[in-house]
Amino acid sequence: MHVFKTSLRLVFRYPLYLLIYIVMFALLGLVITGAPAASATGAVEFDAPKPTVAIIDRDHGVVAVGLVEFMSERATLVDLEDDVRALQDATATNAATYILIIPAGYSEQFMLAAREGRQVPELECVVSVAESSGVMVDALVSSYLNAMRICTIGFTDLSSAELVERAQEAAAVNAPLSVIQSTDQISRASLLPFYFKWSSYPLTSGISILVSLLYINFQRGELRRRNLSTPLSPTRMNLQIAASCLVVAVLTWAFFCLMAMTPIVGGLELLRANPLSFVLVAITALLYTLVPLALGFLLSQFSLNETAINGAVNIISLSFTFLSGIMMGGSYYLDSTMLTIARFVPSYWYSEAIEAVVSAPGFSPAQLQPFFTCIGVMLLFALALFSVALLISRLRVQSSEAGGNTAAEAVA
Repeated sequence: MHVFKTSLRLVFRYPLYLLIYIVMFALLGLVITGAPAASATGAVEFDAPKPTVAIIDRDHGVVAVGLVEFMSERATLVDLEDDVRALQDATATNAATYILIIPAGYSEQFMLAAREGRQVPELECVVSVAESSGVMVDALVSSYLNAMRICTIGFTDLSSAELVERAQEAAAVNAPLSVIQSTDQISRASLLPFYFKWSSYPLTSGISILVSLLYINFQRGELRRRNLSTPLSPTRMNLQIAASCLVVAVLTWAFFCLMAMTPIVGGLELLRANPLSFVLVAITALLYTLVPLALGFLLSQFSLNETAINGAVNIISLSFTFLSGIMMGGSYYLDSTMLTIARFVPSYWYSEAIEAVVSAPGFSPAQLQPFFTCIGVMLLFALALFSVALLISRLRVQSSEAGGNTAAEAVA
């Protein structure tokens, strides 16, 4: 078992990858998973600030006065000089979120157009693009003017003051808003599936890069020629290297399972409430480690350096996680096109397998059929990656780049 022990020592020669891809990402997963539960512990009161509004009233008629009164209750009025330069400066310095200009004779034209059934004249306004509240102010102005127009048409026997009062009452009607304090906290056990789904990224990246670097070390020319000259057969040597890779995968999986038992994620809570669900989710994660094992073996066949391996693993891992919908919370957020693409990603079937366990009404073979289907497809992805890696490895051995003959290498 000398090769097996040497392989494990080679893995621990890369402590930075172990720290970043496994330890740090496991802790990051705890933070991301625990955030929804922390935010659900209490409600936050929201008090929208009043927008700043400047109204240049050149009319002082009944409609204009009513509009100024209406907006003064819902916004902070800012005094501006009725001057072109002052208005330009106010717009440039964002002195007011919304600037409204009421021209002279507007009230008379408005009342006449409303009674005759014509379109009422529009007001000139300047909406600030720096704040979104300007759009809300414009909606309030339109609401008041529409209410005033309807009241003018419907109540012909009312005085101007009464019309303004009716319009202000109608425009002030809105849906009631209240903050409801939640009495039920998010169950910690319900966070465990998301944690294991999100762990697909560090599992893929961490295991793949360690396995790739391990195989690349054994493929170095002089070391490979020396190993070929030993009494140990290539088959037994490869089996010991593969066994060390399996140990790395199992230890990584065990570490993530251990982190899942922390109170933040609620693994212990689920284990006590429904031990079979926890076991099936953990087994799903264990079987998924075969995918990064095969991926790491495949990448090691391309004779890439450490930097290239690092970049390729990160791109592939992120692609798996995003395309499968895990970063969005689940595949149910994907549209039909993205869902079709996601089915060609192994992490999608890993996520669906966990969902099948969580949503299963029972644990009979018939009820767990979707779970077994997803597991089977996921294992087929691992087998496909491993088969391609074996084919490339076989072709490399038969090529002139295989090593072992210095003269042949020189000619090649």
